[in-house]
Amino acid sequence: MQVRFRRAAIEDAHAIARVYVDTWRTAYRGLVPEPYLLSLDYEKEARGCLDFLTGDEYPRMLDLAEVKGVVAGYVVAGPNNEQPEVYEAEIYEIFVRQEFSGEGIGTRLMQRAIDWLIGMDFASVVIWCWKSNPFARFYWSLGGEVVHTCMQTVAGNEMDVLVFGWEIDDLKRNLQARR
Repeated sequence: MQVRFRRAAIEDAHAIARVYVDTWRTAYRGLVPEPYLLSLDYEKEARGCLDFLTGDEYPRMLDLAEVKGVVAGYVVAGPNNEQPEVYEAEIYEIFVRQEFSGEGIGTRLMQRAIDWLIGMDFASVVIWCWKSNPFARFYWSLGGEVVHTCMQTVAGNEMDVLVFGWEIDDLKRNLQARR
């Protein structure tokens, strides 16, 4: 499978929103109430993506993966704005469409985010993930250490959240070992 990776542009906002909404609806089915998943709106998410792509409050990146011109997934990273504060950077989102899952796209998107963070002189990174998320095993497999836990309310459901942390060089090494 030929995959093209690149920095997202303003004209990608709708395609990224489609990945976000569709991935939520498939990956989180059974974890989040169905009415909430069905209420996710492509246009609203596209506006949020456009705001992100045109904003400049702080350094951040949004890269995507394309297969035959279709956005298959994306990753968003920048400074850590949450807990634990000792970790400098955060990967805010990483989503890969279900039909492209298992092809190594998520690993390669993570690598792009890590390379960008290293280039911005960040030394440590966190990723937030629901404990019940089946993809949490991906972060465990990369040597992620749970550095913080909390609860998050999503559509009236209390969700246990795990915050995985790494020194960036360790995560880079672990990602390279997966290739």
